[in-house]
Amino acid sequence: MATTDGEKKKPEMKTRVFFRWAGPVAVREEEVRIVGSLPELGSWLPAAGIVLSKSDGHRGCFSTTSGVLLPLGQNFEYRYAICCASGNGELIRWEAAEVAGQTPRVATATGRRLVLEDDDGKGRDSS
Repeated sequence: MATTDGEKKKPEMKTRVFFRWAGPVAVREEEVRIVGSLPELGSWLPAAGIVLSKSDGHRGCFSTTSGVLLPLGQNFEYRYAICCASGNGELIRWEAAEVAGQTPRVATATGRRLVLEDDDGKGRDSS
């Protein structure tokens, strides 16, 4: 990459962030999405959030399969949203407020790979 003054710009370093969450999802018509303060996390719009996959062998556990690339060193806020699985991503409810303390979770993208275990460690043996 070149800048306007001809200097080469270094590519932005990224952290691949994996999200894991355990919680109640009542019906098949629901899916879990990670939503947060960065554009890569949907900018707080549940329909633009990242859909988590159900973890095999761990009932009620969900995770990102390939992770999300976020700028290295970037602080961000995030929450889990339970959305309509029909494809439109309409918000049904946010994760239980008592679990999240009614405020977004906060993290910093550090290293090449970061795993945010919001599943009480239930999914550790599946990665």
